[in-house]
Amino acid sequence: MVECLQTDITMNSSDLAQTVNAAYSVQNLVEVTSSFLHIALIGYMMTADLLDIGPLFVNKSKGHILFASLPWTVLSLLRLVSIVLSSEVVVQEANRTGELVDKLQLLPALTDADRRSLREFAHQLSRRSLSYDAAGLFAIDQSLLTSCVAAITTYIVILVQFGLSNGSNRQEIACNC
Repeated sequence: MVECLQTDITMNSSDLAQTVNAAYSVQNLVEVTSSFLHIALIGYMMTADLLDIGPLFVNKSKGHILFASLPWTVLSLLRLVSIVLSSEVVVQEANRTGELVDKLQLLPALTDADRRSLREFAHQLSRRSLSYDAAGLFAIDQSLLTSCVAAITTYIVILVQFGLSNGSNRQEIACNC
């Protein structure tokens, strides 16, 4: 009875996790991608505004873009962090279940049949690792946050360098006329 129940629980929880991943993977891809693009674009606009790179917006005071865009950037950042952390918490809890089953095996009041059942259950849990991804393109875990921060920083630096080079080209053209 216990063996049948543990197999059903393992299969159902694993199937449920795979179904949730399949159902939300495209939505997670869209959410993560749109948050990434929004943070990168608005981050560049705020940096360009503070560094006075090019005429992004005419007749706006310095820092206006920063204060107008900062709340939206924070919301996109929170959306990205909430997706990653909620996925990470689910994976950690699934791993914790395996640890709890291992600890249950140490109870002295268990019969040999119960120990075998728990050992088999722990083995089934260890074979089925839980992870979430965005339509199979990348894993949704804490490494995604560090990758996004690195990529956004790189894009902003590159865009600022292009902005600075465009500004120096405009000044050279204006001086040569």
